[in-house]
Amino acid sequence: MATTNSPVLNPTPKARLFANKTALSAHNELVRREDLQRSFEVAMAEYYAQLMMQDNKNDSPSYFNKCAEAHLKAKGAAEFIQIFKSLGQEIQRPVIVDRDNLQQQ
Repeated sequence: MATTNSPVLNPTPKARLFANKTALSAHNELVRREDLQRSFEVAMAEYYAQLMMQDNKNDSPSYFNKCAEAHLKAKGAAEFIQIFKSLGQEIQRPVIVDRDNLQQQ
């Protein structure tokens, strides 16, 4: 069995990104680019348009299901973009303040 420096044998994709500082820096630089933000906006607008142009007949019994499906697809696409944008951000854990020294009299 190969030895590793980390006790985590199966790190998350975000942990693997943070382990490679070059890739992390490149990702953060990419996310800050204005043209990428504009491309995300145009791609989402096009995706919404394609979802709405699907064969949705109002008199069909499955119309509600198709609307719900389109909503969930759009929500999933928006969540993907949000995860992509926040992938390079490190989560700050809250600091626990020692409150044992408070005088409660």
